[in-house]
Amino acid sequence: TLGIRVPEILELIPKQVNIGLAVEGFLRSLRRQMPVVAMVLDAADVVAVAEHLKNIELPNNPTWLIGSLGLELRRLKSWMAVYKGGAFVEPHMPELREFKNFFLESLKIPDDKLSQ
Repeated sequence: TLGIRVPEILELIPKQVNIGLAVEGFLRSLRRQMPVVAMVLDAADVVAVAEHLKNIELPNNPTWLIGSLGLELRRLKSWMAVYKGGAFVEPHMPELREFKNFFLESLKIPDDKLSQ
């Protein structure tokens, strides 16, 4: 694996108003030039973030790790430039809660075995 860890976390609420602006502000607060940004969002929010960021010039170049359900990959071309170099994961609906917990915890807790 890549040994990626995410020390900064932006907590969003369901039905977050201005989610794109919230993510933009978070990205601008990061000091690293190439931060890793992990998001577990519903498909509409993934699209909303991309639509907001596609015309924004950011001071950094994030690597995106995105977990979501129901992403229409046919529409991916319209916002592919925003998430370039990223990874998309789409678990099955019954596994979403466990996936979200595993995804977030694995990014917070160092694991020496991952770097091997």
